[in-house]
Parts: sequence; C-alpha cells; structure tokens
Amino acid sequence: MDRVGPYVIDRKIGTGGMGTVYLATHAVTGQTAAVKVLPASLAREEGFLARFEREISALRQLDNPHVVKVFDSGSVGEDGGDGQAYYYAMEYVEGETLLTLLRRERRLPWPTVIDYGVQVCSALKAAHDAGIVHRDLKPSNLLISKDGNVKLADFGVAQVFASTRLTKTGGIIGTAEFMSPEQAQGHRSTKKSDLYSLGAVLYTMLAGKPPYSGQTMLDVLHKHRFGQYDRPRHYATDCPSWLEEIVVQLLEKDPDKRPSDAYVTGKRLREVIKKVELSQSDPMRAQGSNPSISHGPPTGQEILSNEDESGHADDYAGDLPTRTAYGTTDPNTPAGPRGPGEATLMHALMREELARQQERHPVQKLLDNTWVLLALLVLLMLGGWYWYQNLPTPESHFADAQRLLAEPAGPGWTTARLKHLKPLLEEGGEWREKAEPLVAMVENWEDEQRAAAKASKTRASSDTKMSDRRPAPVTATGEAGRLLQTARRQRDRGDVAAASETLKALIAVTRGDETHAAEHALAARMLNQVEEATAEATKARSAFIESALERAEALERDGDREDAAAVYRGLLTLYGDEPELADLLEPARQTLADDPQ
Repeated sequence: MDRVGPYVIDRKIGTGGMGTVYLATHAVTGQTAAVKVLPASLAREEGFLARFEREISALRQLDNPHVVKVFDSGSVGEDGGDGQAYYYAMEYVEGETLLTLLRRERRLPWPTVIDYGVQVCSALKAAHDAGIVHRDLKPSNLLISKDGNVKLADFGVAQVFASTRLTKTGGIIGTAEFMSPEQAQGHRSTKKSDLYSLGAVLYTMLAGKPPYSGQTMLDVLHKHRFGQYDRPRHYATDCPSWLEEIVVQLLEKDPDKRPSDAYVTGKRLREVIKKVELSQSDPMRAQGSNPSISHGPPTGQEILSNEDESGHADDYAGDLPTRTAYGTTDPNTPAGPRGPGEATLMHALMREELARQQERHPVQKLLDNTWVLLALLVLLMLGGWYWYQNLPTPESHFADAQRLLAEPAGPGWTTARLKHLKPLLEEGGEWREKAEPLVAMVENWEDEQRAAAKASKTRASSDTKMSDRRPAPVTATGEAGRLLQTARRQRDRGDVAAASETLKALIAVTRGDETHAAEHALAARMLNQVEEATAEATKARSAFIESALERAEALERDGDREDAAAVYRGLLTLYGDEPELADLLEPARQTLADDPQ
C-alpha cells in the first residue's frame, strides 16, 4: 500500500489488533500525519459505520495540547467490497509511548509521575467536557514527545471496535489490566471509569507493574472487582503519602468514592509538589504528616541528585552558589577561625530563599483581615444557597425535555437531548429508563437530518458534474426515507418482525450505494435497536417458559400428571407458533404426544 486517501505512505509505524498505523504525508498540503487503517472485516459489521462516523466526528472537535488531534477520515478500497477499509488521520507525535518507557525504565520518579498525571488530567477534562469517554486508557495510548509533552491517543476507539454482537450483549470493552470494576461487569463506561484507569496507570508508573495481574483475562477482571493490591509505597518507598492517597482513591471500586472529575484530580496532583516543598522547609511538620519524606536540610550533593532524577532542580532549592555550599577545599588556605559548616550554610541559604519566595502578596495581606474573611464567607454562603435553590432537579429536567419534544422537530429537540436528557442518563435508575426512549427518538431524527443533508449535497454535486446526463434520482432518496419511516411506525406499534424485515430489505438494497450511505447507516442502527428489543423479549419469554416447564416436571414427579399436562398445553397455546421457541417447547410436545390425556 503506497497511498491511503489523500495521504502518501512514507513507512509503516506499527501493526496491532486494531489496525495498522502508517507515517504519511498529505499529497496537497504536505502535512505529516499518522494514518490508522482499520481492519477491512469491520466495514462489513452492521452498525460499524454509524459508530465510526459518530466517534470521529466528536474527536475532530477536541482541541487540547495533550490530546492527539484527529485530522481526517475516509475509506479505501471498493465501496461495499470485501477489501473496503476505513481509516483516520491524526497528529504524528515524534517520541515514544509510556509503555515503551516503562519497559525500559520499569519505574518512574514520583515527580515525573505527577507531571505526566497532570497532563493526562488536562486531556481527560477536555474530553469529558465534550461528552467523550476514552474507555481504554492505558500506557500504550499515552504518547510522550521528546520534550516531555504527553498526548492521549485513541479516544473512543474501543467503542468503534466494539462489534455489533458485543454491543448488544453488554460485552466488555477495554484492556483488562487498566479496566474499571464497572467495565469488568459489562456496564456502561463513564468519566469515573476513565479516572479508575488513570489510577491504574499512575500505580504502574510508581510500582513498575499494574495493580492487578493474572494468568487469564478473567482472573484480572475478577481482581478488579473483588481483589486487593499492595499500596504504591510498598514498591516506591520515596513516594509522598499525599500522592499515594490520590492513587488509592482513584482505584476505589465504588465510582462514587473516586474524585469527582479530572480537573479536581489534576489540581490535587499539583498540590502534592507544594506540600512536599513545605514539608522540606518544616522538618517537624514533615515528620508528623509524611514519614516518607526525608527531613532536615538537604546537602548540595542531595540537591544535585534530585536534579539528576527529576530533570530539574527542586523549586525550593533556589539558585545555590556551589562555592559557598561546599566551602573551600584548598589545602593552602590559611588556618583561622572556622565558620559555619556545610549543613549550617545550606540551611541558612534555604531559609533565606524560602523567605524570599514566600514574601506575602498584597492580596494575601488583605485576606489576613478578619472582617474581609467574614464578608467573603457570607457572600460564599449566599452564593451557595442561591445556587442550591436554582439547581435543576431530575423532575425539572424531564418536564423541560417533554416540553421541548412536544414542539415540532427542530433544534429544540437537540437542546432537549443535550441539556435535559443527558443528565437523566447520568442520574441512572428510573430516570435513565424514562430518558432512554426519548434520547433514541431524538438521535433517530438527528440521523435523518444528516442523511437528508448528505443526500442533498450528493445530488448537487452530481448535477454539476453530469449536467449532460439524466438528473440524480431525487425520488429514490425520498423513497429510502419513506421506508425508514415505515419501519419506525412498525416498530412503534409493536410489530417488530415486520420492522426487522423492512430494515433488512432496505439495508440489502442500499448496500454499496454511496447516494444512500446515510440511510443505509441509519437503517442498520434501527435494526440493531429492534434486534436488541427482540432479544430482550425472547430472553424474558424463555425464562418464563423454563420456569413453567420446571413446575410441570415437579407435578409429574409428584404423580399429578393431569395438572402437568395442563401446563404443557398452556405453553403450546401461548407460544407454539413462535419458531425461535420451538426447541424450548419440545419437551412439552413430546410429553403430550406420549400421553395424549
């Protein structure tokens, strides 16, 4: 392969289960990019195209210095053919992954762990604010440039690669060693799931290994849900206790006990450095609050050692003159009264530097005024009370959503989904159950709008390029939309079999038709929803039938053959004409055939 879309391939960077990555150059702009070509088998999965377009569209909106930028996407190969594959182009980061760094260094100094952690928190905050959950945060997805800048890659890729069958059954998406307990149970990933994975990555950088490991993936998933791990300072004895507390809280099995969001986590990580600096300036306080920090003033050699380990001298050390710190060693220096020793000089220099750095700002002096603090406290309390009184409740969110959805379809529907229904999905419980069908209705309408816009654009382009030929089949696009509406009406009135047949036929007819690619994707998505509902209904009926069969068998064992036969006849009356339940009802048919009574 020497070209992918508009990108000319320079060389292959790597290959994995999620595709092949190439270093490439845009043929027109000359922009260098990393182009990931996904496996061709994915293009044949129903629902993949909708997931791919949705995730890539969201990722292109992200703009953060610690997130790998997505430039472009498209497909290569014959449309609809076995060789068709999709790709996306992203920012090329010259450096290495955190996984490569850890394989070489095993463990990283705790200041470096904090530095990298703060940068990842910035990336997660930007994504979470945009409604994007990473789902697969791990060392191999963290790219470190030569200047130490960390960039998080492959946002949402785990969701794109989730097969239709996996998504239907609530399957597991993610990498076992860095997966949250709720993901291990097959539950929906949230921003709290990303924070757990961040905790596992920080733990790995400190300890040199993930918090949990095992012989099989199931072993690891079980440990994430029920296991215990050695605390980070068991391996990194110089790790400050404040940093360990953050990692332990991130690894809480209950999402509600984890930090509230990535912003708070990043802020707490930055505070660790300040606490360490303060503890170094006050040894007695350090002894009581963090026994892992060395006490007393460091020597000049210790400061140089700190610089070698972390890449920069500690801020509290200041600009220390080497000659004064080490004293004179010239044997020809005349003897005389001895001045302060090395430790005393170092201690005095550090205190002088700290005093300069901690010189109070005018604002700090103002805040030392008791009346000013009381006034600020009153304003804060009033502001908190006002905010709490005006905080939207689930009831108000649901009422506002219903009001907007009662209007004709338009931008108000999107507002209802983003502003009112999305908080209800995060609320969980009965509010989630009430919100989900409304969200599905809005998303279907939004997909229709995108399909109509794309069809209009395609027809306009066709008219321009082929003005001497017959016009584009406008009625065909309208017909595809009408068939989608027909399937939706069939589904809404409970005739899921008819809806499924309509959608399958529409998918078959539009497969490979670029003009109706959007309608094809929407039909695939609707079919996925219909099949999910059908699977749930079949599961419920199967459980009911199995329970009834067990009771009938118990009646037979007790000699009550007449009542058992009545149960069998009832099951055949209710479900005998449903082919998918034929195997399950076979014992009932066999028993009645052997005993016609």
